[in-house]
Amino acid sequence: MQTATRKTDNALELAAGLLDMPLAAGPSALDKLLKVAGRYALSALGPVCISGAHFLGAVLVLHTLSPVHFGLFSFVMTIVPFC
Repeated sequence: MQTATRKTDNALELAAGLLDMPLAAGPSALDKLLKVAGRYALSALGPVCISGAHFLGAVLVLHTLSPVHFGLFSFVMTIVPFC
């Protein structure tokens, strides 16, 4: 009976010791900020790439079309994102 009581006491002491242990620290404020900034940068990357592609297309077409046709092309490229 003494052995069972000692094992129970040891288990209780071990459990109490585990409860007194400090919890692991969570991510720091800087880590949280970098994670949020990374998500915003990733979500902004798509529209920025599309705008860059439209600009590159306009520059390439600028010298091949007449001013009237280039104006129409620019107007269409401006209106397309709203459709």
